Amino acid sequence: MKRIYIIICLCLGIGLTSCEKFLEETSQDELVPTTTKEFNELLMGSGYPLLSGASVGDPPLNTLTTLMDDDVDGIAPRSSTSARTASYRWAFTWQPDYYPIYINAANTSGANPWASFYNRILGCNIALKYADGSIGTEQDKQYLKGQAYILRAYYYFQLVNIYGWPYNDETHPKESALGVPLILSPDLQDESIARNTVAEVYAQIVTDLQQGIDLLERSGTDGGAFRINSAAAHLLASRVFLYMEDWTSVIKHANAVFAENSTLLNLSTFTADATANQVIVSVNNPETLWIFGITTEVQSGDLATNTTMFTLSESLAGSYETADLRWNTYLKKTTGRYLYSAMKWASRSAPGKSWRVAEAYLNRAEAYIMQAKEGQSASLAAAVEDLNTLRQNRFGTATFQSVTFTDADNAFAFYKAERRRELCFEDQRWFDLRRYGMPEIQHVWYESEPTIYVLSERDPAYVLPIPDNVLLNNNRLQQNVLAPQRQGTAL
Repeated sequence: MKRIYIIICLCLGIGLTSCEKFLEETSQDELVPTTTKEFNELLMGSGYPLLSGASVGDPPLNTLTTLMDDDVDGIAPRSSTSARTASYRWAFTWQPDYYPIYINAANTSGANPWASFYNRILGCNIALKYADGSIGTEQDKQYLKGQAYILRAYYYFQLVNIYGWPYNDETHPKESALGVPLILSPDLQDESIARNTVAEVYAQIVTDLQQGIDLLERSGTDGGAFRINSAAAHLLASRVFLYMEDWTSVIKHANAVFAENSTLLNLSTFTADATANQVIVSVNNPETLWIFGITTEVQSGDLATNTTMFTLSESLAGSYETADLRWNTYLKKTTGRYLYSAMKWASRSAPGKSWRVAEAYLNRAEAYIMQAKEGQSASLAAAVEDLNTLRQNRFGTATFQSVTFTDADNAFAFYKAERRRELCFEDQRWFDLRRYGMPEIQHVWYESEPTIYVLSERDPAYVLPIPDNVLLNNNRLQQNVLAPQRQGTAL
């Protein structure tokens, strides 16, 4: 059987390697993609995040940031002494030289988000370059390009929030703060490429979102939960504009999500069953807009299967009310430690991430609260309504109590805690901490004795260093300011 064949030059340094030919016919059994549908299949393999295990040779996109936020802490006693466990320590304790440690521990999966995301971007760029010349209907071409634009926007959004300062950080103005290089074509040249500013990267993200949403809506195609659709695209747009503090656009795109799907999973009638894939991150959840990745990409997956490394932090676990069904569905406490329940994921080989309708309610609620803080008093009631709509589906009928607020600051404090409870371990918390001012975090690492490590307020480690091998391959890249080697204090 003939198969689609692609050659992708992996250019970790974004330059220095000439990729003049991406597609070539090598034998009678290997076929150059020519039809739009073939390019759509190619996009699934080279532009979308992987959906299977590491055996396919494609690493997860990012396993670092869920180790670095305040939703995790160390476990006592820590019994694992594997190199894998030891390598996680460097991200968990915010050390500047995390990447060489991962390499030395032979545990590179997801440790280099720079390479992982740019590899996916390359797949998107190939689809965008060849879509119009492929053989297919205009509808198929619109669908192909729409997916590629939204995926590329998502990858650049991830990259700029890992390697650049927050968009709203006044001490590092977005117009001059360095983000990441913008690569918008598969035709890479020999010269190195410098970093674009945070503002420039966000401008490209918005452009890609606008083009992608327009194309997806014109195509009218919905490829199912494993493919980007227009509702998922609008959700990403609401998230991006939330970070940009464009409250009107957040509300606009959240409303567009609800026009297609406003369903929230009612936990009071939900029976979790991992065997039947009846879990939160699942195609069976009516909230799911897009599902992708694998659970090994979320280090919290270790909380369900490997109790020797990390546990839920007391601050997260203690924020749930006892009647909150998310506590009973997601969490359990055993032998003095909080562990993440398998009921959020079916297994470690199942999809590990999803975009859900719940986030649209949260994004819109935050936008309404910020409008209220700016003087639009009517918006506060709208925010409270969104919060109560979400919470009503997370409590039993007999135990649900509406929240009320007359002060926007109090509503915002409550909202941030609610967002944390709902979206924990879904690729949100580290980025939220950054845009909320980069507060101090403390982690305890247990080995011969418990040792506390501190990420100080506005610490340089809130911006990850670019991996050394990337810098070696591109002499125009400027490294971020590195935090000093972090020393722990014995408890």
